[in-house]
Formats: sequence, structure tokens, C-alpha cells
Amino acid sequence: MEKKQEITEEQVKEYQMLLAQWMQLPMDALEILNEDMPWRIREWLYVCALDQIPGAELQAMKPQGLKKIQDIRAQFLKQKFQGLKEIQTQLNALQKQIEEGEEKQATVLSRLQAEVLQILQYLEQEKQTLKEWEEEWLEERRKYKEQFQQMEINRMEEEKSWSLWNRLWKKKQWKTQLHRKQAQMDQFVKQVLEEEKFSQEQKSYLLDCLEQGEEMEEVLYLAKSCLSVEQMERIKQLLSEHPQMFWGSRRKPWNQKKKGKEG
Repeated sequence: MEKKQEITEEQVKEYQMLLAQWMQLPMDALEILNEDMPWRIREWLYVCALDQIPGAELQAMKPQGLKKIQDIRAQFLKQKFQGLKEIQTQLNALQKQIEEGEEKQATVLSRLQAEVLQILQYLEQEKQTLKEWEEEWLEERRKYKEQFQQMEINRMEEEKSWSLWNRLWKKKQWKTQLHRKQAQMDQFVKQVLEEEKFSQEQKSYLLDCLEQGEEMEEVLYLAKSCLSVEQMERIKQLLSEHPQMFWGSRRKPWNQKKKGKEG
């Protein structure tokens, strides 16, 4: 079983930004979230943006570290819901005045009770909305994770296909080279070994050159019955020392080719 590759930081950022856009966060918050930062910092700034913390405060929070961001968010939520506690305190005080006979405060009490009821209803709706957002966010995050995993599986399968194609190509190249060498050997046998104009000494020398690792085309260049073995050796030395005289600057000297093969 192949080991799954972990999701990269850039991939995490991509689905975090997609989710932030889907949640219709303000443009200033989206611009801040799109800046370079650790993915955990971006995750918490995203939550703070959902809590309706302004963009200017998000920008100031970004470099302060994860613990500080969590503390600032907690303080913001505490202040946001502090109004409910103060209203409840006022309500208790008015209730006491009514009990003492101050009927004048009944209207105020009724108004405050209505406001408290509206606030409670609003907070309950906000709580439900946040819960739904969280559930949707978790579901979207799960879907994006599955998509990235599938993308990785497809990539690995594609790499396997390319690897197979590469092996087949190399095998074809090897067969082509083998056929070329066989053809050259057949040419050497026909042009040298079966040719009566060559002496046994000449044939033996040319075979020695092949056994020493010299290229077939170089040996065939020397294979001329009019040349003695000594002359062939001298021409070979010239080819080794001054290859540009015969082959041009792109061919390696004989001795360099031999060294490359030995290495």
C-alpha cells in the first residue's frame, strides 16, 4: 500500500480562502486572509471575521501570535454580550422599584423586557446561525479534503503511467542500439574477417582494437588492406591526438572515449 502524500500549506490556504469567499466575508477580511501566514493563524482570523471583528483589528491581530489572537477574540465576545448582563441588572432594579410602589417605572420595565426578549431572540438566532455555519464549514472542509486526496491519487496514477512509458521507451532504445551493433558486427565480419585481401595480422589487430573498446566506425575507418599494422597503429595515434583533423571538433579522441568507458 502506497503512503499518501500530506496536503501542502498552499493547498490548505486554497480551500481556506474558498471557504472564506463562500461565507461572504467582507473584502478587507478576505485581503488579510490571503496574505502569507501560518495556516493556523489564518484559521483563527477567519473565525474572528465570522464573529464580525473589523478588518483593521484583524490586521493588528495577525502578527501577535495564536494565543494573543484567542485572547483578543474572547475579550471581544465578552464585550459583545456584556450588554445583556447590564440590561438584566437594570431589569432587576426596576422590578424592585415596582414592588415598592413606583408604578411609573412599569412602562420602562415593559420596554426593557421587550428589548431583553428581542436581544435574547437575536442571540439565540446568532447562536443557531453560527452553529449552522460551523456544520457547513466542517462539511465543506471534509469535501475539499476528499477532493485533494483524489487529486493526489490521480497524480500518482499519472506518474505510474509515465514511468511505464519511459521503461518501454528505454527498452526500445536498447533494442535499437543492439540491432545497430549487430549490423556493425556483420559489416565488420563481411568487410574484414571474410575479406581475403586482409592478412591474419591485420585481422588480429583490428579485432584487438574492438576488444579494447574502440568504436566500430573508428575500427572500420582503419580497415584498409593497403595499410600495414604499423600504419594502422600510427593513424590510430593521430586520431587520438588530433581528432579534429579527421572527425571534426564534436568527436572525442580515441583515448578519451576509452577512459569514459572504463570510468
